[in-house]
Amino acid sequence: MTSSRYRCSHSDALKLCVSAIFLSRDSPERRKITTEWWIVRLYIVPAICYFLHNNLMFMVLGDVNPWTYMIIANLKIATTAVMFRVLLGRRLTKLQWHALVLLVAGTLISQVDDCSKHGLLAISYQSLFEGLLLGLFSAMAGTYTEMFLRANDDSLYWQNAQMYFFSFCCNIVNVLLQGVVSRKKGFPLSPTVLFAGFNAYALLSVLVLAFAGLLVSWIMKHTNTIVKVYSNIAGMFFTMMASHFFLGMSITLPTILGFTTVCTGSALYYLGLKELWGSEVAAEYMPLAGGSQAAPCHTRACTHPSLIDSESARSELTKGT
Repeated sequence: MTSSRYRCSHSDALKLCVSAIFLSRDSPERRKITTEWWIVRLYIVPAICYFLHNNLMFMVLGDVNPWTYMIIANLKIATTAVMFRVLLGRRLTKLQWHALVLLVAGTLISQVDDCSKHGLLAISYQSLFEGLLLGLFSAMAGTYTEMFLRANDDSLYWQNAQMYFFSFCCNIVNVLLQGVVSRKKGFPLSPTVLFAGFNAYALLSVLVLAFAGLLVSWIMKHTNTIVKVYSNIAGMFFTMMASHFFLGMSITLPTILGFTTVCTGSALYYLGLKELWGSEVAAEYMPLAGGSQAAPCHTRACTHPSLIDSESARSELTKGT
């Protein structure tokens, strides 16, 4: 587990370097940077949340297979939606609440196994609890970002650099504490200790973690919501197939039903007016919904609740018919 946590610090360092390179190559008119400390310090809280999330992720992956992790990771949609509702008063439509029920139900259905040593579910309740904690940390980061960082229009690379810098600092403190607790020989931050046992698989995991994080932030900013939904569904599908062919995971009926239910719940939750009613009807009634759909924030934890304002438009549509 120690080496897994080291990979978090390695990947954050790589993401920080890549973001700095892209920032330096960005055009001057697009390179908007805010350096006031009272704004920069706001990135500390979400960085801590992502630090906890990333390290807990390896704990979960140590207990379950990648497919199960992909499924329970979708619980962050539900936890973020609830936190947005409680702390921000973000109203969800009835369709979104039903979609969240489908999402949670699909997660549980995918893990049903009557012959499991854990009981009804194929995973332990500890792993399920850890999955909920993953969603909680992700929801905390998303809610905090929505409250304090949504209006920030700085360069994406500058925002990423700040986030990764503070997350890297958290990992450095974590590595130092691990070195003190384990009482191993050598300074914890020396190259011989940091890269001890670092093989090709560890290097590959660092590269995947780093560039996946950068790619997610780019997708969040430059694509529409439905692309994010389909990419998440495709990720679950390919993870399921890879786990089957390379790890010997059995694709059972609960697996297929759970996957289908989670995909349906996720798609329904993120449906926008255009996808729900069609482009012509949506274009006619979008002004009644308060303008365009809410712009997504750029963090990977954002829920992009695109149906928030659709209830008012739906009521107007009903009146007009």
